[in-house]
Amino acid sequence: APIKVLVSSPAFQKGQDCGYVLDRSTGGLRIALGTAVAAGTSLMVRASNAPDSVPWVTVLVRSCKHTGQHHELGCEFEKTPPWNVLLLFG
Repeated sequence: APIKVLVSSPAFQKGQDCGYVLDRSTGGLRIALGTAVAAGTSLMVRASNAPDSVPWVTVLVRSCKHTGQHHELGCEFEKTPPWNVLLLFG
């Protein structure tokens, strides 16, 4: 099942948006988001069910394509998060 995430960026009207992780690897995430985001944009991502002690993870958007219902963002981790944080993304 897709994991709900909070996505933060100054580019968003309200500063944050919600999305879903469709796929994850040690290199990055594929996120479904209602908002288009330009390739090269840096985003902060956090699993919505993560405890407050879990830090936000920085990703770089490598691709964004509209799929009809949402935008699929291919994102690369700036730095691979620790295993316990990575597991929160699915």
